[in-house]
Amino acid sequence: MLIKIGQKYWKTSIKPNVDLCDGELGLVMFDRLTPIQRSLVSSVFGLVGYGAWAYMVNSMHGAQAAIKAACVQGGYSFALTFVMTMLIELFYRYAGKLSDSELMVKTVTVFATCLIIFSASWWINVLAGTPEIFNTVILGYVIGGFYTASYVLGLSRSKIRGTMD
Repeated sequence: MLIKIGQKYWKTSIKPNVDLCDGELGLVMFDRLTPIQRSLVSSVFGLVGYGAWAYMVNSMHGAQAAIKAACVQGGYSFALTFVMTMLIELFYRYAGKLSDSELMVKTVTVFATCLIIFSASWWINVLAGTPEIFNTVILGYVIGGFYTASYVLGLSRSKIRGTMD
């Protein structure tokens, strides 16, 4: 199917009967990317976003401390997002083999992933000597929780549609 955007036509694999208003386009894009591709895209956003956040909340301690916190948090967030996505995939598939309850599978996946990732994030900043640890990591905890829940919802919807192994 060809879609016209502006003066250009774009080829897409979306079938003409797909209703793009019901969130189907997002699910189609979710299904088209591999877990590694989804993770890498998210990881770049983590690097830039969390690095900037860490710089901002630590700038009152001087430029050197702010740059150090930005490098630690930005670099760690890149790696963390990649690992987090792989953990979500692993826990979701493993919990799905242990329970028939979709609610239980989703809950276990979200809590297990967040517990591991959030604990690691706190201790990395402790080891790095970040002055404002809570303020540095809280945004990541909130966004990470939403990211995990959204990703699990995407996996769940994919499974319902029969696209998961």
